[in-house]
Amino acid sequence: MSHICRTINCIDNVSQLKVLNELGKHLQQLSYEAQSNNDNYYLQGVFWIIFEAFVEQLESEINELENNLELLHQELRAAEDEVMATREKSLA
Repeated sequence: MSHICRTINCIDNVSQLKVLNELGKHLQQLSYEAQSNNDNYYLQGVFWIIFEAFVEQLESEINELENNLELLHQELRAAEDEVMATREKSLA
């Protein structure tokens, strides 16, 4: 049952990643626009700080997803081993 909860959690994390990615794209576009207006360095700096924070958040979420995926693989292998052991016992 815990693997199902982790899968649901992974799906939720993926949707969060998509939202963060879209926000990051918009912030990047705004930052490019701010760069084209050379008179507004403050706005450019603010957008880059926010964008970098989103990148860090995305990297953190990706690492968490990779860890969850590895745990799911371990649980799957354990379940497969259990099925094989049960099958061998039933055939014996």
